[in-house]
Amino acid sequence: MHHHYLLKSGNLQNIVKKCLLALEKPGTFLFVPTETVYGLICSWDDVLARERIYKAKKREENKPFQMLVSNIDMVKSFGGIISSTTEKIVQAFCPGPITIVVPTKDGQNIGFRIPKYDFILKLIESHTFPLAGTSANLSGEPPALNSQQALSELKLIPDVVVDFESIPESSIPSTVIKINGSKLEILREGPISLIEIQKAIQR
Repeated sequence: MHHHYLLKSGNLQNIVKKCLLALEKPGTFLFVPTETVYGLICSWDDVLARERIYKAKKREENKPFQMLVSNIDMVKSFGGIISSTTEKIVQAFCPGPITIVVPTKDGQNIGFRIPKYDFILKLIESHTFPLAGTSANLSGEPPALNSQQALSELKLIPDVVVDFESIPESSIPSTVIKINGSKLEILREGPISLIEIQKAIQR
């Protein structure tokens, strides 16, 4: 079953409920707007849904998903190591268009983001569990700014499509920053600059 909803200010809670119901079924992935670009999301630990998103995007399976969370405790509960530098950056810029890559206790990395977008934040809070997210475009192509364009390119139809009139033309993917203790590295330039980040840490 495929469902298509149009997000308006009055029906946010209702659409969150419908998305939660859909996410209960393993393998389900959703097409959603965010404050940066349209995204494909599923429950963080849903391996089947992740595989379907890879197929939809023709993406190599070694490319990581973002962990979408509503607070950093969610990252810690999956072994993410949150340094004081990371805490400062979270306080300064989250929720917002920044993805923070941190080491985990088992020697991996997690890139997490707290979206500045009511619908996604409510969905994460109601799900009480992180979501896995990636931009809704074919791998290697620029992000789509309207849903028709994005959906027409995908190789699999998402189980739920949540639409919003359109994302502003000026929207750009989040800044991606890697933190190891107090060491910083910008992996992708975005709305938040390295200078702003350095200022926030020095406070």
